[in-house]
Amino acid sequence: MDMYSVSEYPKSVDHEDTWSSEYKKARRMIKDLITIFPEQTLLKSNHCERPYKKSRIAGIPREFMVPYREIIGAPDGWKIKEELRLTIESTKAKFLFTHTLPGGCLSASKQLGISTVLGHSHTKFGATSFHNGEHLLWGVDAGCLISDEGNPFSYNRMQIGRPIRGCCVIIDGTPLMIPMR
Repeated sequence: MDMYSVSEYPKSVDHEDTWSSEYKKARRMIKDLITIFPEQTLLKSNHCERPYKKSRIAGIPREFMVPYREIIGAPDGWKIKEELRLTIESTKAKFLFTHTLPGGCLSASKQLGISTVLGHSHTKFGATSFHNGEHLLWGVDAGCLISDEGNPFSYNRMQIGRPIRGCCVIIDGTPLMIPMR
């Protein structure tokens, strides 16, 4: 969920998605995803933190807020985490998946000594690697799933870089970048 209606950014007067309509659309989509993926791990992002940020600004304790799991209707088989660390069994390659890290994916890979996949990058999409003398490590910017055609990301139209929609699949420890139309 973008949660545009509760972001701190100025809202377009033409924006048709209210909190309620976005919430209902997302719940329908998540219901479909539950049938495909009864078990999965979701990574938190700045977007899922938007209502909680608003509550802090208003002085409302976190305990008074509905947990994110309930907002999206996540089943017990779904885990919601800040990050995910996986080891590819066939190669023993280790990967860290998270929304964003300071300095970007390659810098994080070098500092942490683990291949790193970031999912927040709006205008970056690709994989780069380096060898630390012991292991080949990857830094991956997996792109995003947004467009600046609608109102929520319209502020980006002032920027030169356009959003790049894409995803990354890791096969035997090697990232495969898949652009999405």
